[in-house]
Parts: sequence; C-alpha cells; structure tokens
Amino acid sequence: MELQTRFLAFMDCFHVLDMLTLCVAPLVLLTKNFKLGGKAPPAHGSLVREEPSQSERCAGG
Repeated sequence: MELQTRFLAFMDCFHVLDMLTLCVAPLVLLTKNFKLGGKAPPAHGSLVREEPSQSERCAGG
C-alpha cells in the first residue's frame, strides 16, 4: 500500500512539473526579438573629480 501511495505522489509531482513546463516553454519564443546593446556608456572615469590644487585648498576655507 505504501508503494502505491509513493507512486501516486510521484505522479502528482510529475504532472505539476509537466504543466509548469508547458506553460513556461512558450516564453522562449518571446526572447528571440531582444536587441543587443550598442556601445557601452562611460563608466565612473567621467565622474571622477580632480584633486584641488594647493592654492585652492588654502583659499577654500
């Protein structure tokens, strides 16, 4: 009896995974139309500020 119960539980899980796969599989067709990115934007190098000069440090305060 326990063997039959385990088999039925396995079949239930199998059917759930089967339905989930069938529902999600068409999403693969939607990924076909993605466009690849162009040139990458500049990284942090353009945002780095220069160190103030010695005269600017003394006059700043």
